[in-house]
Amino acid sequence: MGHEAWSDDAPPPEQDPYRPGEAPLGQPIHPGPGPQAAYYGPDPAAIVKAPAICLIVFGAVFGLMSLCNTGYGLALIAGVIPQQQQMPPDAPPEMVEFMETYMRVVPFTTVAFGFIGLVTCVLAGVSGAKLMNLTGGGMAKVSAILIMSPLWGCCCLGIPLGIWVLVTLAKPEVSEALH
Repeated sequence: MGHEAWSDDAPPPEQDPYRPGEAPLGQPIHPGPGPQAAYYGPDPAAIVKAPAICLIVFGAVFGLMSLCNTGYGLALIAGVIPQQQQMPPDAPPEMVEFMETYMRVVPFTTVAFGFIGLVTCVLAGVSGAKLMNLTGGGMAKVSAILIMSPLWGCCCLGIPLGIWVLVTLAKPEVSEALH
């Protein structure tokens, strides 16, 4: 009656349906030949899934915003959108000169930062997609660092996401799976 648990020929325990990312002790998560047969414990694909999806969404949303920003800068350069400059009539000549210089530089910096943001977001989206397949760990680290930089715009969301991705990639199970 209870001797099956003590014998060596007892059937292996069933996987807990409430914890699908973990295998019973001694059982491989991905049975069969290949490098994935050696994983025990938490499933690396389940661990990286949420950060990878967030990287893809971040790349899509903020990539679109960066594309719009680049287009706005190009429209300013082309003169399609006039620049509004309001100076008080009694402004000192140094201030007027500074504002004129500033207004000449703004369209070019808008295009430059929009392009940097676009490249960063495309890299984030691609690295998130590769991370879903447990590949591209180096690319994911680079994109996590880039989205945390305040150079291109929304670092208030990029900093926590970048930290989350870097912490996830540093986990031993994930690190092993990516190598």
